[in-house]
Amino acid sequence: MQTALHSSICDCLQLLDTLFGEVKVAQDVYDEVCIANKAESQTLKAYLTGKVSSASASINIEKSTGL
Repeated sequence: MQTALHSSICDCLQLLDTLFGEVKVAQDVYDEVCIANKAESQTLKAYLTGKVSSASASINIEKSTGL
């Protein structure tokens, strides 16, 4: 999401759609970047409307036993 923040600052969020086709963010990310009075929150809120994914992503991490 850091990329989205930097893109909104330079006013080129639509470039994300061009680069990635479909942009989706988790609800937690949306909630974090759209906090009132946070830098660029209103711009991100407008851009991310309809792009919030309700599905949670999980990543399986296996503990390494060493090299």
